[in-house]
Amino acid sequence: MKRLNAKEIWALAIFVTALLVRLIYFFQVKTNFPGWDTPTIDPLYHDLWAKQIAGGNILGSGPFFRAPFYAYFLGLLYAALGPSLTAAKIIQHIIGALGCVILYLFTEKHFGRKIAVTAGLLSALSWVLIYHEDELLLDSLLVPMSILLVWVLIGASEKRSNKGFFISGLILGLSCITRPNFLALLPVILVWLILIFRAERRRALLAFIPVVLGTAILIFPVALRNLVVGHDAVLIASQGGINFYIGNNPQADGASASIPEFGPTWQYSDAEFLAKKESGRLGEDMKQSEVSSFYYRKGLNFIIEKPVAWLGLTVKKFDYFWNAFEISNNQDLYFYRRFASITKILPPL
Repeated sequence: MKRLNAKEIWALAIFVTALLVRLIYFFQVKTNFPGWDTPTIDPLYHDLWAKQIAGGNILGSGPFFRAPFYAYFLGLLYAALGPSLTAAKIIQHIIGALGCVILYLFTEKHFGRKIAVTAGLLSALSWVLIYHEDELLLDSLLVPMSILLVWVLIGASEKRSNKGFFISGLILGLSCITRPNFLALLPVILVWLILIFRAERRRALLAFIPVVLGTAILIFPVALRNLVVGHDAVLIASQGGINFYIGNNPQADGASASIPEFGPTWQYSDAEFLAKKESGRLGEDMKQSEVSSFYYRKGLNFIIEKPVAWLGLTVKKFDYFWNAFEISNNQDLYFYRRFASITKILPPL
């Protein structure tokens, strides 16, 4: 039997540590939190959508409001294992633990073992990552995919491998149909390729083509489904405009998911009504893409008309991103921690 080397031993140790901590957290929350088996807000949205998919309603109706990949991933789990929150969350924790190993392996290759072990263990013990993996939220998939994307992309650039660039495009495409704002990485990747290839601008463009192709291959079926089934030209999901306006309006605080005209309890019907009213189209049908475009314009108007206020808001968001406080959305994270005593001994990350 082949003996494990030091690199493999550390990878295994990080995986076991990450999974053990996650399982302890899972069972503590399941035992102590009365609402554990009652998803709300975004987790409820995903749960209901996944149950429809598992029940055979695979294509659904209308264009996707949210990016579909996580719901289909969850729907596949429900179809295979039944609508079990226990099974779904444990699988998400396993994926999260594998993400810690991916981070370790990537860091070990590029920064050395000491930094890699530190990064791997910090991610294994991060209560914020563990919390999100324990919810029916897409973050449980996005974190490992993001690390894998960077790893494959850098590897492809080192080997000048078109196959590697294509695979990185597939990973990016998968990320985009999980969270569409990952599309913003495409121009960033192009600039990065130009910088690393420097004098070989043509080589940078040739490397970028398979990235775009890989990304497009996974986005195209979603866009086609939205056009054929939803009868609307929506690339991935139609919520982008509303989210953009939520983050860029005179009353935005950089933390709350509120439409100022309706407050935090808004529904899509509220957003649609406002779009129709201000567009002079009350009593008419309005496509989701048109509603989204309306809110993009509304958010851009705020930025153009009040650039100083927008700049101040952006600085506030920057501070929120880098400070140690975690902004809650679906649930108060710090209230939730009291149901898992293991979080008291985990680092505040």
